[in-house]
Amino acid sequence: MRKYILIVAIFLMSCNRKESKDQLVDKDLVINALKASVENGALTYKVRIFHHFKGTALEGQKMNEKMAYRMDSSFYKVSEMGKQYADELIPIANGLNNCFEYMVVFYNSNAGENNLTYKDKYITGKTYQLSLKQDE
Repeated sequence: MRKYILIVAIFLMSCNRKESKDQLVDKDLVINALKASVENGALTYKVRIFHHFKGTALEGQKMNEKMAYRMDSSFYKVSEMGKQYADELIPIANGLNNCFEYMVVFYNSNAGENNLTYKDKYITGKTYQLSLKQDE
């Protein structure tokens, strides 16, 4: 019986974990960001970018290739020492139309954990500041 109660207690505590997340919406993009983990000095974010464009403007293999493999300098954090670009950027194939998803990893980040900057190069050309707030 004690084992059962302990397992249920651990399960309930894990369900109550607070997450840091943010969502930015403008007329061109919706950006969802979630601080996925902080382990061994590595700070990991999960980012989803949805675009609203219809038609041929963003269609085709070239846009998918750019958004999957040419995004190295698109995510960074800002500190007193300047920009710190992501150490790893892993594109995630999620199968959703008009959606690009990434795991963004920073090692030994000097900047704050709850701030992330996305510089869009291929869809809007705008810079987006994500300020991740913790759930209540």
